[in-house]
Amino acid sequence: RYTILQRVGLSLREVRATINSQLLMLFYLPLLVAGIHVGFALPFIQRIMILFGLPNWQFFLTVSLITLGIFAIIYVLMYKLTGNVYYRIVSRRQATSRS
Repeated sequence: RYTILQRVGLSLREVRATINSQLLMLFYLPLLVAGIHVGFALPFIQRIMILFGLPNWQFFLTVSLITLGIFAIIYVLMYKLTGNVYYRIVSRRQATSRS
């Protein structure tokens, strides 16, 4: 697929941008859905915490945001790593198909 893109004139930089744009949705869509889920769940969790006599809502919110931030950092690292590995695989295949 990427060999065809290069044959029609795409540079290596444009191929890399295509790979990154495809991986972007694959990696960030689950993170976005998790963030939306947490956003909707927090009011219900707050009510449950109040029922159990745990009124420290700010602490729970802080911990939740820190946890989401840690997951986001892990996702960014995995996105970068996967993009680089995938680009190397595509580059190798293109080099072997030319020879």
